[in-house]
Amino acid sequence: METILALSLVTNIGANAAVKAASLVAKKTDTAMARLGSGTRIGAARDDAAGLGTASRLTAEARGLDQALRNASHAQTAMGELIDKYADMGDTLQRLREITVQGANGTNTSSEFTHLNKEYDELLEHIEAVATPISDGFTLNFQIGASGDQSFEFAIAKISVSDLGLQPSASAEGLSSTSGYSGHIGTLDTALATVAERQAIIGAHINRLDYTMGHLATSSQSAKESLGRIQDTDYAVETTNLAKAQILQQSATSMLAQANMSKDVILSLVQG
Repeated sequence: METILALSLVTNIGANAAVKAASLVAKKTDTAMARLGSGTRIGAARDDAAGLGTASRLTAEARGLDQALRNASHAQTAMGELIDKYADMGDTLQRLREITVQGANGTNTSSEFTHLNKEYDELLEHIEAVATPISDGFTLNFQIGASGDQSFEFAIAKISVSDLGLQPSASAEGLSSTSGYSGHIGTLDTALATVAERQAIIGAHINRLDYTMGHLATSSQSAKESLGRIQDTDYAVETTNLAKAQILQQSATSMLAQANMSKDVILSLVQG
């Protein structure tokens, strides 16, 4: 059975339907324009509540990984400076050993021993000056991951001339004779081994950080790619949605005009 609609002037059902359709289409047009303009698919929680939560987590992860990468780089820089200090000490110890071997030679006179001791003491003072910033030792914690438990502890043992078993010529036993210098060669070998061991430990830490930085860079890239898939605007989809919404908006506006004109029939009846 067909429903017969009365001719009504007060309620324009067609116009109401057209207004509703125009309003919905305008919202879709605004959404498409906002996404195309910002490049972001999720502008607010209402756009994708679950996606927003995931995007927030991935953003925090990516930014944390980037900062951890910078932290690891700073750690490498600090360790590189320590490597330079130990390298300087190692070079100086090599010269000290050379002097000691020279002093162990039986052709030296007392004046030559005096000259050798003078250089020996000057080189010891240089080692002491280089070692002063790290002479007491210290421990550093580097945050090399996005999570709180991903830290790296780096400890430096104390080092000084006395820690290396060395002392000025006036205090060192026998550094005024051939036999004294000969017996001192082993002391310098031990000091060189200590410095070389410290260099090796720091070098191993630097190599570890190389791999850590590579892992952090890869993880950051993966997090950003995942974030982009969730958050970024798909321009192929949104340009299509915009074109569709604009056509429907024009259609709804046209239908609204037609619905308003439909009441002219009732007016013609009233006018007789």
